[in-house]
Amino acid sequence: MKKTLLFIIALFIIIISTLAMLLINVRNHNRILQQENAEYEYYLGRDIYGTELVTLLNKALDNNVKYKVEKDKNNLYIGNDTNSVLIKVQLENSEELYEMERISNLGTEEFINLFNNCIFRSDEVTYHSQTGKIATIVFRQITN
Repeated sequence: MKKTLLFIIALFIIIISTLAMLLINVRNHNRILQQENAEYEYYLGRDIYGTELVTLLNKALDNNVKYKVEKDKNNLYIGNDTNSVLIKVQLENSEELYEMERISNLGTEEFINLFNNCIFRSDEVTYHSQTGKIATIVFRQITN
C-alpha cells in the first residue's frame, strides 16, 4: 500500500513539474514574440523620417537573412508564413509599392539622399497566422 501511494505521489509530482515547465516555456515564447513584434510595432501610426525607414528596412533584411527566407526569381523575399518580414514603401504621387529589396539594391544611401527629410507613416500591418510574428508592413510617404 505504501509503495503504491509513493508511486502515485511521485507520478503526481512529475506531472505537475512537467506542466510547470511547459507553462514557463510558453510564457518565455510569448515574451520573445512580443519583444520581436514591438521592434516593428513601435513605428505603427508614427511619423518617421527616411533615415529611420532605412534602419527598419535593414533590420527586416537582417531578419530574413538570419532565418534564411527564400527569394524568388526577381531576388525578392517570399513570405514563408512563419518568420519572414516584408516591408513595402509607397511614395507620394505613386500607387506602386516598392519592396525593401528593390530599395536596398538601388542603394540605401541614395534613398537617404532623396528621402532623408520626407515623412513616412505606417498604418497597415499583417501577421503570420502560424507564429503571430509581423509579416508585412506598408509605409506611405506623407510629405516631400
